[in-house]
Amino acid sequence: MRNIYLPICILLLFASSSYAQNTRNYSLQPGTKSWRTNPDDETVDPSGTGDYTDTYYGAPSGAMTNWNSGQYTFNSGPRNGTTITVFGEGHLQYDVDASTKDGDPSTRPDKMNYRLMFPLDYVHREPSDPDFYEYPMIVMLHGAGERAHCWRSCYDENDDPKYKNNDHNLSHGGRQHRDAVIRADGLKAEDAGLHPRAFPGFVFFPQAQSGWIGNQRDHAIRIIELLTDSLNIDKNRIYVHGLSNGGFGSWKILDRRPDLFAAALPMSATIPAHDINYEKVAHIPIWTFQGGRDDSPSPNQTRTIVSNFEAEGGIIRYTEYPTLRHGTWNTAYGEDEFFSWMLKQNKANIHVYFGDSTICTTSNQGVRLGVSSGFDAYEWEKDGMIMTDSIDHDIYAFESGTYRVRYRRESTDDWNRWSDPVTLTERTPIVPTITANSSTILPDINNADTVILQAPSGHAVYDWYKDGVSLGAAYADSTTIEVTESGVYSVVVSNVDACPSLPSNTLDVVFNGSAVISAPTTPVALPASSTSINVFWTDNSDNETGFEIYRSTTAGGPYVLLTVASADAIGHVDSNLIPNTTYYYVIRAINNQGGSPFTSEVNTVTNADSDAPDAPANLEVTSNTINSISLRWSHTTDRSGISGYEIFGGPNIESVSYPDSVITITGLTINTYYNFNVVAIDLAGNRSTPSSQVTGSTFFGGLTYEHSTDAYDVLPNFNNIEPEFTGTINNFSLAPRTQDDFYNFRFDGFIFVPTNGTYTFYTTSDDGSALYINPNDDSNAYDPNINNALVDNDGLHGMEEQSGSIFLTAGGHPITVTFFERTRGAGLEVRYEGPGITKRLIPDEALISGEIVNILPPTAPNSLLATSRPSEFSIDVGWNHDTPASVQTEIYRGTSSGGPYEVVHTSNLGELTFVDTELEPSVTYYYVARSINTDGESDFSTEVSATVIGDGVPPSQPTDLTVLTIGPTSVGLSWSPSTDNVGVSGYTIYDNGVEIGSTSGRLSSNGRSGSKSNLRTLASTPATSILIADLTEDTEYNFSVVAQDPAGNTSPNSETVTTTTTGGTPLPVEFIEFKASIASKGVWLTWATGSEVNNDFFTVERSVNSIDFTSIGKVNGAGDSFDRIDYEFLDRTPIRTATYRIKQTDRNGDYDYSKPIIVTFNVENKIQLYPNPTDRGEFTLKGLVDGSDQPITVKLLDYIGREYISRSYEVDEFSRGVEISYNSGVPAGIYVVLVNQGSEVIQKKLVIK
Repeated sequence: MRNIYLPICILLLFASSSYAQNTRNYSLQPGTKSWRTNPDDETVDPSGTGDYTDTYYGAPSGAMTNWNSGQYTFNSGPRNGTTITVFGEGHLQYDVDASTKDGDPSTRPDKMNYRLMFPLDYVHREPSDPDFYEYPMIVMLHGAGERAHCWRSCYDENDDPKYKNNDHNLSHGGRQHRDAVIRADGLKAEDAGLHPRAFPGFVFFPQAQSGWIGNQRDHAIRIIELLTDSLNIDKNRIYVHGLSNGGFGSWKILDRRPDLFAAALPMSATIPAHDINYEKVAHIPIWTFQGGRDDSPSPNQTRTIVSNFEAEGGIIRYTEYPTLRHGTWNTAYGEDEFFSWMLKQNKANIHVYFGDSTICTTSNQGVRLGVSSGFDAYEWEKDGMIMTDSIDHDIYAFESGTYRVRYRRESTDDWNRWSDPVTLTERTPIVPTITANSSTILPDINNADTVILQAPSGHAVYDWYKDGVSLGAAYADSTTIEVTESGVYSVVVSNVDACPSLPSNTLDVVFNGSAVISAPTTPVALPASSTSINVFWTDNSDNETGFEIYRSTTAGGPYVLLTVASADAIGHVDSNLIPNTTYYYVIRAINNQGGSPFTSEVNTVTNADSDAPDAPANLEVTSNTINSISLRWSHTTDRSGISGYEIFGGPNIESVSYPDSVITITGLTINTYYNFNVVAIDLAGNRSTPSSQVTGSTFFGGLTYEHSTDAYDVLPNFNNIEPEFTGTINNFSLAPRTQDDFYNFRFDGFIFVPTNGTYTFYTTSDDGSALYINPNDDSNAYDPNINNALVDNDGLHGMEEQSGSIFLTAGGHPITVTFFERTRGAGLEVRYEGPGITKRLIPDEALISGEIVNILPPTAPNSLLATSRPSEFSIDVGWNHDTPASVQTEIYRGTSSGGPYEVVHTSNLGELTFVDTELEPSVTYYYVARSINTDGESDFSTEVSATVIGDGVPPSQPTDLTVLTIGPTSVGLSWSPSTDNVGVSGYTIYDNGVEIGSTSGRLSSNGRSGSKSNLRTLASTPATSILIADLTEDTEYNFSVVAQDPAGNTSPNSETVTTTTTGGTPLPVEFIEFKASIASKGVWLTWATGSEVNNDFFTVERSVNSIDFTSIGKVNGAGDSFDRIDYEFLDRTPIRTATYRIKQTDRNGDYDYSKPIIVTFNVENKIQLYPNPTDRGEFTLKGLVDGSDQPITVKLLDYIGREYISRSYEVDEFSRGVEISYNSGVPAGIYVVLVNQGSEVIQKKLVIK
């Protein structure tokens, strides 16, 4: 019995955790360490004897954050009734002899400052306490810009008192994590009512001095281990994330201690893809974040990391923000699952590599299961039984079952809890499907000599095969291959877990094949609707695998392969066509050896479509500027499809193509009202009623803003910035900011001044700002180096005011304010003063493009009336209006009281009536109306209704019912259309017998149902031709057709036509076989009958194109016989390629035909293979190949190219005949016999039973 698992490693470490960090001689001390002598002295003390001080928002010594970071400053003592000796604001100290403190930073005792937030309900308990509980912890690694001695400048020595003693590491994420801890509100991670954005645990912010290089990561790890030793922290739920350089640190700290962390969330991680040890960390869940416009790292760089991680079997979640650059973190913190995703990850649980818990049955490879390496001992369990020989952190499991694992961190520790169970099952292998972009029987009707084969996308590896032989690594990542050689093609796909699929379907590609297939005949194309055509043909072959149907819009091509219909098919419905358009078709039969000749070309024209589309609905204004208005509407419907829309109301008629349903109308005049409507145009060119009118304006109020994150010391050139965030706002405000530091804004709008005069504008800001009035619209408009600003308040400073004055004329003027914030405090205030205006903050009502002129919409129509016409299927709609000459009226119609309604008519000015025509009989319609003009739209009128008269007139009887073509299970029918006073809505086809089909189009109780009570419904159609499928072979059917109109009236039955599907024994003569062989004097044709009834004679017919046949001989029949009778005929004047068939004629003159065969009179076809089919374990081959004396090789292949036999024979031996045996291991099926001599290859099909 094989093992059900395999250990990944055989090296056992009999020691404590191989990753454990050395914490000896280290301790956690209160306060953050500075290099100054006291809080009020800016003197830096390199010897390290300075004070430890509080640095948080509101503390006497100040802080780098501009929000209250006091929750990170707990400095031991009583907490919730227990005493805690670990500090929220502290540092890691190296406890060495004082004599080593020589001023060298590498020997200084203070190694790393940190901040730690406790769970608000934290009570320290010992493991023996029944209420003992361990909390999760987040480790947050800040970016390079937040390191201890870098905020104004990262490159110069900094003598600020806060040097190495600040809470700058909390700048990004500190507030969000604080709020998440507060949101927990006393609940634990396991509690069902926990807020989804809460984190009920510890949050640890270490602070690196010079980025997350080696010793800085080690110090952070030391603090983590000291914290877990001192506090109730769950070692199975420690999560690390970081931004920018901290994202780099997140990957590196995982590599340093993969045993320590349950998950990681790198954000904008500046790490090369090659600098990650993927195998070492693949078992750790990752969620990584990337800015789409970031160039360090670029999206491709992070995507490469994702691909490499997945290739090692890791589970990584990738989120890319398309508009963001480097600053992804605040958006990431805002993800609904940011905190809850972490809480779902647990170090104790099994990592299923590649995320697939199914065992690959196609390769017998197991499922890799694992947890972190580096622990003292591991114990695995399957189905409740200990797996005694599995003692490593990873195993391969080969059998279904439920697995668990546990580990012991140190030799003196208790076992960790058992993991959650993982249940493995056997995988159902996928079977990919390959398709061809054109015919695989080449050349095709267009003389194409290549074909593209397509496999399903989304797989990691593609193994393409030709004749059962892999095409190799050159195609390993190709979903497509271009084929230029005959062969049987297939593909096997696999994903990153390397589990292969089953082989796909095979496609036989044949170049210049020698197939013996009769061409289909009597092709017919008939319109089925304005967008579809029924194509029919007669099936004359019995060895086809399908029928290729080609279409063109011009006579003679070029053609497009529409589809390959199945074997025995006799028709196809071609859909999604253009109304009133001529289409051309040709058809051929195909099999795995080639194709038949093509049919003659047939054509027809799709029905014309005179019905207009419905009017577009829900037209609305979505936004506006001073020179543009954006519109949106809902798509409408039409029987032939919508081609596009035209939009009216702007300076020009605009248009969009389907499926667009939005547009921005540009080139408009500022402070102007516009009225818009939209017209739909269908594929036939019919135009809808205009949509409802909507009114928009180019008055602009409020501001637009552009906001991005980045670090600046002065205002950037906003012309060169592609914003990360955009929006609108009522007034100048920093509220839309996405983070508290390192960001900028640009606000654009208009300032309206009531009179001419000189106006003074002020900005008060922290940090820099600038204000522009009537700025130039060029690339230098906002370049601070050129200084076009009216108010220049640039630079790093606190809340500082600057001003500038300008003469303005009354009206609206463009105004732009730019702003940036680096760190700490932030603010922006914009004021103005001028004639009649004292200095004040600019109010909302002044930020407008012009003085808005209120317009008064028209009044609603009154006296709306709807009246049904007594002798027409129409309704008269009339109304009144107070000033009819000044308005148009929109008429809306619905079929339910209260709506929904759709607009069906827009009147001309002054028009007060409308006739609604072509309505459904006996239906009640409901109407409302509203007035429109250039001043807008009125309210709706009251609703009125009317009922259309009934219709008791049935359609006329369908005539000329004709059987177009017959197959084993299908029949094609056509007929002449019926007429009706309203219009025919469709036809139903019936057959005598018990009802087994749908009842669509069943007859109404109008006195005629009795005559049709014995009919069954076969199909319903609006066309006058149909392909009826799913019939029974060799069965007689009696077809009739009934027409229906919209009122449900039905016509009399058409005349009945009787036909019998093919199959069984359709001829009075039972043909057993029909063969052809090459003789020295011509072509011998032989056939045999098993029975004959009233048979007079046989006529031998020949064709050069498989369509037009001529008689070449006659053989008398036996009359009546129930024994085998053999017949033969010699064609003494053969042609190179001919199609033969036997016409059998009865004594009463009735006749029918055998299936045709095609014969090529050349040396290549002098190969005989018999018996075929065979079940004897052998078959015989004899004949000539190319006439040379070279040896002849014979191979037996299955249809995916696997070889079962390969033998060689001398020419004389082969010409006399060779018996080739095969063993019982060859399964039943269809095989290919390849006979090769020199450069000539002959392919024969062999059926083994």
